[in-house]
Amino acid sequence: MAINFPASPSTNDEVSQGNMTWFWNGTYWELKSTTSKFTASDDAPTSYTEGDFWYESDTGKLFIRYDSTWAEVGHASDGQSFQAGDAIPAASASTAGDIWFESDSGGAFIYYNDGSSSQWVELGHSVSGINVNIDGGVSGTNYGGITALDGGAS
Repeated sequence: MAINFPASPSTNDEVSQGNMTWFWNGTYWELKSTTSKFTASDDAPTSYTEGDFWYESDTGKLFIRYDSTWAEVGHASDGQSFQAGDAIPAASASTAGDIWFESDSGGAFIYYNDGSSSQWVELGHSVSGINVNIDGGVSGTNYGGITALDGGAS
């Protein structure tokens, strides 16, 4: 839906599109008024216009009437959770998309369903030991004023 603003507006010129009106304030087009309604209920309103808002009170989701449909504004939680602990969370308490931070190893996992099974899958990789060689060369050599560290065998 394009809004056709005049190329050379005069102060207080107005343009309306749907239920919104803009006016030229001498510098830019400013939204003058809106007649959008806000409804809070379990069910979608049966009387509405484009731009109306509806708060679905049983789910906590906010919608705007746009392009002849109710479009969710932002996104409410799908029930995913974040858990931290050294023991794997019970599968019965996990839904796809849950995140678990394994506090004793530093690993982060996501509960994933591949269509035939569900399991915890590590995100990235936790580090059990650090091997560092700053210049990528032989340990004890100098590179840019930094001495390479001996990271041990890789």
